[in-house]
Formats: sequence, C-alpha cells, structure tokens
Amino acid sequence: MKTSLFKQTLSLMMTVTFAISTLPSESRAEEVKIFVSSFAPADKAGIYAFTVVTDTGELKETANYKDIAHPFFLALSPNKTTLYSIH
Repeated sequence: MKTSLFKQTLSLMMTVTFAISTLPSESRAEEVKIFVSSFAPADKAGIYAFTVVTDTGELKETANYKDIAHPFFLALSPNKTTLYSIH
C-alpha cells in the first residue's frame, strides 16, 4: 500500500511540475492549468484538470476524466491542444 501511495504522489509531483513548466510565461501572472493523474484501477482513477489563480492561490477543479485505468505520465502536445497519458 505504501508503494501505491508513493507512486501516486510521485506522479502528482511530476505532473504538476510539467504542467507549470510548459505554460507560456504570460499566463503565470493570472491562472495556471495543472493536470493531475491518479495511478489507480479504472473505477477509482482518472485525470483531473485544475486552474490555480496565482494572485490568490485558489485551486479550482475545471474538469475530470474518470474510468481511465492507471493513468501515469502525462505529456502535453507542443501546440498545447492534446494531453497524452501512458497507462
């Protein structure tokens, strides 16, 4: 069980770091999109999208995509229109 929690935490940290580092610098002053994957079986897993308002620190869930078994590493396409996930 500890290994599973470690994998989920690591996945979250990598995803947040990647999502923030790939956004244009001008968007950092207002809102930042973050994508989070949960490495779990399909009935408990998914990919979630959040927006962070940098001035206030407010975190808002903007979308969720459930029933995706074991989503792991996330990658955003170069034109930032498609999010890829490894299962």
